[in-house]
Amino acid sequence: MRALVDSAIHIKRGVLSPKAEAMLERALSFPNPAYQERRRLGVSTYGVPERLCFLARTEHGLQIPRGAVSELKRVNGEVCFDDQRQRPTESLRLPSVSLRDYQAEGVKRLLRITQGTVVIPCGGGKTRVGVGAISALQTPTLILVHTLDLADQWRDRIRAQLKTEPAIVGGGEAQDGPITIAVVQTLIRWERERLDAFLCRFGLLIVDEAHHVAPDPKTRYRKIFDHFESSIWRTPRIL
Repeated sequence: MRALVDSAIHIKRGVLSPKAEAMLERALSFPNPAYQERRRLGVSTYGVPERLCFLARTEHGLQIPRGAVSELKRVNGEVCFDDQRQRPTESLRLPSVSLRDYQAEGVKRLLRITQGTVVIPCGGGKTRVGVGAISALQTPTLILVHTLDLADQWRDRIRAQLKTEPAIVGGGEAQDGPITIAVVQTLIRWERERLDAFLCRFGLLIVDEAHHVAPDPKTRYRKIFDHFESSIWRTPRIL
C-alpha cells in the first residue's frame, strides 16, 4: 500500500480493509491518564474521554501519527511512502558535548531513527542527552517546554555546553534563532500562518516532560505537532 507522510501519515479512503482499519484503531487507542486520575481522586469525569484514540478519520481517509509506522505495517505489511516532509537547509557549527556512556548510547539510538522517546531516571541527565543530540545533528532545533522554569534550565545548559545563546518564545519574549526554546502555551496562541512559518525552520523537535502530551491529544501539543513537518533524516522509500 501507499501512504503520504508530512506532519502525520495519511492513508487514502478504501486502501485499508475494514478489518485492518479496525485493528489499527484498536492499536492506537489507549487509556486516558486524565480520566484515570479523576477517577482516582473521586472527581467528575464529565467531558473527559475514558480512552484516547490517535487515529482520525478525515474527508480523504485516515490520519495517524508518524510514530505509528510499526502499527501500520503490523496490520497491512509493507508500506510505500510518498515523503512530503520538509528538510531544513541551515547547518549549525556547535561544539561536541561530553556524555556518560549511557547518555551517549541514548544519542546514538536517536540518530538511527526519525523520532522516539528517551526514558532516563530522574537525575540521569535527560537534558544533557538532548543537548548531545543537538550537537550531533547540527541542525536548527526547537525545544518545547510547558513552564518558564524548564525554559530557563534549558537556556543555562545550552549556554554552558554549546556556547551559544538560545532564543526564547514565552514569558513576554518572542525571539527567533537556530536553537529556540518555546513555551507551548505561547505557541498555541499563534495564528496558523505564523506557526507554520516558525516551525518550518527546524529540523529537530525536542519535547521536555513528554508524558504531558498523552492526556492532550487534540489541544495544545497536538496543534504544534500537527504542523511540524520537518525531517533532517534521509527517509528510505520503504519504512
